[in-house]
Amino acid sequence: MALPLAPAGSPDDDDRAELERLAGELRRLQMRYGIAGVGSQRLDDLVRSRRGRIRIIDEQMAELAAERRRLVTEVAGYQKALRLARSHEIDQLRKEHAEAWSPFAIRGYRFWHLRQGRFYGAARTLWEEPHLTAVCGRGAGRDEVPHSDGRCGVPACGIYAAKHPHLLVRNLGGSWQGALGLVELTGKVVEHAEGYRALHARVVALAVVAGGRWLATDDATVIAVAFYDPIHALARWGELGRCGQELRTNLVEYLMKREAGPWTSESNSA
Repeated sequence: MALPLAPAGSPDDDDRAELERLAGELRRLQMRYGIAGVGSQRLDDLVRSRRGRIRIIDEQMAELAAERRRLVTEVAGYQKALRLARSHEIDQLRKEHAEAWSPFAIRGYRFWHLRQGRFYGAARTLWEEPHLTAVCGRGAGRDEVPHSDGRCGVPACGIYAAKHPHLLVRNLGGSWQGALGLVELTGKVVEHAEGYRALHARVVALAVVAGGRWLATDDATVIAVAFYDPIHALARWGELGRCGQELRTNLVEYLMKREAGPWTSESNSA
């Protein structure tokens, strides 16, 4: 369908009306005086041919506009399908590499050694505060830490946590000194058979044993003090009692009860 050549009431309408009036008057004079043709005929042919071309262009524009609307609709449908396909591919890759992205924190257990009055992780990393963000120590890039594609070798990067506290204490001696803790893991979390590797970890419950005293707490302030100065925290809030099998069992049970507590979206921050 052709588009209008010009809006109603436009100067082009006035020109066409005037040209039609002049053409009619010219035909009358030609008939009156028996004149077969005039010099303006060529200009008239040019105007008509150009108007015919404009009509063709208008029809092509209408077809192109309809084609564009159809393509826009198709693109919208393809994009929706593409989002679903990419989401599926991402989920498959994460599943293959045991990755988990949870809207809530994943809980696990850690052990810290007590050295020179401070807490150190298994990789001899000093925990100055009860929360930590992992980096790749082999310089394999900061994106997607902890890596799950093998780029950083063995052991792979990330903050490690066990799925059960017994996995941490089964090889400890009867007079161990240090801390067991329940941590919340956030960000990228890679799952393994007995534990996890995570980008962020935050301690939410802590059991400390040293110097003939022990302390078990889920108070955020006490936990913060314990990571800054474990001996001071034990002296202020701890109980007398050397580590033994019974105390170890009680501390493990204490942490496990805290794991079973309600999870909220507030626990998602590391």
